[in-house]
Amino acid sequence: YRRQRQMCIRDRNKMIRKNIFMDNLVWSDNRVRFGEDVCATAAAVYDSKSIYFTDVPVYYYRRRADSLTTVSFNTAEMENAVILLAAIEKLLTEKGYWNAFVRYKEQAWHIVYLLRKIIDGKAPAKAKKENLALLKRHTLVRDFDRKAAKPYITPKQYYAITALKSKLYPLLLALGKKN
Repeated sequence: YRRQRQMCIRDRNKMIRKNIFMDNLVWSDNRVRFGEDVCATAAAVYDSKSIYFTDVPVYYYRRRADSLTTVSFNTAEMENAVILLAAIEKLLTEKGYWNAFVRYKEQAWHIVYLLRKIIDGKAPAKAKKENLALLKRHTLVRDFDRKAAKPYITPKQYYAITALKSKLYPLLLALGKKN
């Protein structure tokens, strides 16, 4: 175990050689609070010479009640998403992997993630409506071209973003818990 720990960095679903991961820490952005490992991990995967898959569980993820993935929506998460998307774009452009598919997939994932945090959060209905309105007006959603993105994103993502951008976006609160 000790030898393995020195050689590899463990993530939720992958093990990466420590030297490859450490070489790619330059892609991390200290301003990112959630998803801070995304760029370094992606860069390490792109720089790996080989990748192996296994069905053997080597890591067990324990959810905590106070982790960022389980707490209610916070408006700072919208800016976090913008910073993270810019860092991902910079990384993948330099590595030669940035294209429309990746761009729209990443943007849609972040929008729907924020939308789910609002809908499923423990905030009162009034706060949820206010947060939905904030998200709808945010540049992340406002500038998202869902028609151009449609071939690249899932139907659920497309319809969720369409609903968010429409006049009927408060209905998402009523439908959210059911879907």
